Amino acid sequence: MRIAIALILSMSVVYVVYQKTVIDSLESKNELLTKQRDEAVEINKNLLLKIDELGNQRDKEIEIMNQILESKESNERVIKEIKKEVRSDKSKESNSILTARAILNRLQQQRDSNSSRN
Repeated sequence: MRIAIALILSMSVVYVVYQKTVIDSLESKNELLTKQRDEAVEINKNLLLKIDELGNQRDKEIEIMNQILESKESNERVIKEIKKEVRSDKSKESNSILTARAILNRLQQQRDSNSSRN
C-alpha cells in the first residue's frame, strides 16, 4: 500500500513537472509570436506611411502634368491667334516681322496681366 501511495505521489510530481514544462514552452512561444506580431505591425505602419507618401507625390505629379497640359493648350491657342493675326494683316511687311510683332504684343499683354495679379 505504501508503495502504491508513493507511486501515485511520484506520478503526480512527474505530471506536475511535465505540465510546468509545457506551460513554460507555450509561454516562450507566445512571447516570440507576440514579438513577431509587434514587428509586423510596425512594418505595416511604415508601409502605410510610404504608400501615403507615394500617393501624395503622385497627386503632385498629376497636378504638374495638368498644369503642363493647360499651358500647352493655352500656347497652342495663342499660336493659332498669332497666325490668324498675321494672315489677316494686309500690310506689305513680311510675315516674320508681323509674327514677331504679334508675339511681342502677346508677351506684353501677358506681362501686364501678371503684374496686375501681383
